[in-house]
Amino acid sequence: MDVDVVNGFVGCENFSRWFIWPGGVELWEKGYETIVERWNPSLDGFESHGVRFAHEPFPQQQAFNIETAEALLKAFNMRKEFGFNLDPANLLWCLVDPVIFVKKLGSRIYSVHAKDGELVKENLGYSGSAATGDWRRFDRGFRFRVVGWGQIDWRRLITALVMVKYNRVLSVEHEDPWLNRTDGCRKAISFLKPLVPEPEEEWSRNQRNTLC
Repeated sequence: MDVDVVNGFVGCENFSRWFIWPGGVELWEKGYETIVERWNPSLDGFESHGVRFAHEPFPQQQAFNIETAEALLKAFNMRKEFGFNLDPANLLWCLVDPVIFVKKLGSRIYSVHAKDGELVKENLGYSGSAATGDWRRFDRGFRFRVVGWGQIDWRRLITALVMVKYNRVLSVEHEDPWLNRTDGCRKAISFLKPLVPEPEEEWSRNQRNTLC
């Protein structure tokens, strides 16, 4: 299939990380060991085929922010087959700046989702960013948005990706509860197209042509 990166989730054994009870810190730390034990055989298979696995940090996963992503890499002994799928909206949901994630973990970003998010200012005092229930509820404190309709600074983020030499695709992921799928994807692509830089060799060729 000529696939060299597979995205997915590694799971989470203990969801009580937000409030360390029941189970405490010990159970949370043990989760890293459990994930490594269960995933290393799969990563061995990925390695034999020249494929890398990109875990997507997410609130319901063992790695959900910079600290836990770094801890998971360390637990896997920094093996190259394991990296991350950057979803900036998921990080915003956890109040993490995705630009800092890129600058700290850029060499391990194997895939990127183009998805935006919004902390709805007038609703945060009521439901908070971790609101439950229907994504279309009017008083939700956080919601996913089409690229360009949320709070991700895409110029900063794309610049950071260029700086760490990320040269793969931006995959539009549409989970905006208020825009239909076709229109939302069109809007996302239209927003991103003028922001995606030309490859360096193409830029250099255009500069030479201009100078001539």
